[in-house]
Amino acid sequence: QKNEDQGMYWLNKAANGNSIHHFRAKLSLAWILATHPNKDLRDGALALNHLQAIDKDYQDKQTYYRTAAAVYAENGDFEAATQWQEKALSDAKSLDLPMEALREQMLSYQNKQALRDEP
Repeated sequence: QKNEDQGMYWLNKAANGNSIHHFRAKLSLAWILATHPNKDLRDGALALNHLQAIDKDYQDKQTYYRTAAAVYAENGDFEAATQWQEKALSDAKSLDLPMEALREQMLSYQNKQALRDEP
């Protein structure tokens, strides 16, 4: 637990800082806040806040799309989650990336289930 607490502290610090990496930190933090298996560490509203602060031209589209889908699902907006996941699937196909996990995530959203990372 101590390592996780320290990790969250530093990730929060990076996400709220002004470094060139703060968008990546915000995206990572949004993912954790939306998908953490411990409900006490999830915060859909804060995850959405971090997601919305990321530049729309963020370079890593795949990670952005997947994170957006997870964040919207955590907030109960499964329609938006499936739309973002469709973008992730389309992007993955164009990049010839493996799609099995993306399809499984899509099924979760279509079944109105938020995504949970494995502990």
